[in-house]
Amino acid sequence: MWSKKAAAVAGGAVFLTLAGLIRLNYLFISAGMVMLTFVVLSSFLDVWMPNVKIRRETSSDNIFEDGSCTFIFYGPGRAIQFDGDEDYIDINGNTIGSVFGENSSDFTFSMWVFPDTSETNNENQILVSHADSSGNKNFELGMSPSGNIIVFIQNVCGDNELSIGSGEFESSEWHYLTVTFSLGIVSAFLDGNMYTGQTCGETIIPIESAKMTLGKYPINELFYNGILHEIRIDKYAIN
Repeated sequence: MWSKKAAAVAGGAVFLTLAGLIRLNYLFISAGMVMLTFVVLSSFLDVWMPNVKIRRETSSDNIFEDGSCTFIFYGPGRAIQFDGDEDYIDINGNTIGSVFGENSSDFTFSMWVFPDTSETNNENQILVSHADSSGNKNFELGMSPSGNIIVFIQNVCGDNELSIGSGEFESSEWHYLTVTFSLGIVSAFLDGNMYTGQTCGETIIPIESAKMTLGKYPINELFYNGILHEIRIDKYAIN
């Protein structure tokens, strides 16, 4: 299905072509045909942004969303709004392109975060986690009630939970967060401030049947309240 923008361009192309045929103006005909060809090819190759809505209880091969999240526009793309009441998104695929695979030692998470901590009951808010159905996890990223970054990483040598930052995560404000893991070193960039931490090992443990979840603690009924935007995962530690 074409987006409204694509449909508008297609309509303009048809109008120019018809006008050219009526007036025998080859310039109009050529312009209309070029525009129409562009729209058709772009839609066929899926490079034109489609008009997509994720509906309730609709799943694809690797993404499930129960329909309660709100998709809103910020900048050039869509942001995801979580209301703190059973809103979350599951991304299946276990290792997520080997980011969490065996001997994984480098990756980067980055996103824009707009938290609402007005009803958190002084609890951590989980932004993203990678865990199985029993709550066994090898990565988790969130924020503490004091506004610090919470990073959990499971190495062969044990669990590592780091609380880093200076309380920058203030409610109802946009924050840009990047967290990298590289051979045991955790680096976090929050609103231009850099923090580092150390885990006990250099690689993470793969979790069988794990999936990535946005906006929810793996097992407890704790949900993120706020907006996430421009979520990016890289297989490398980007400095």
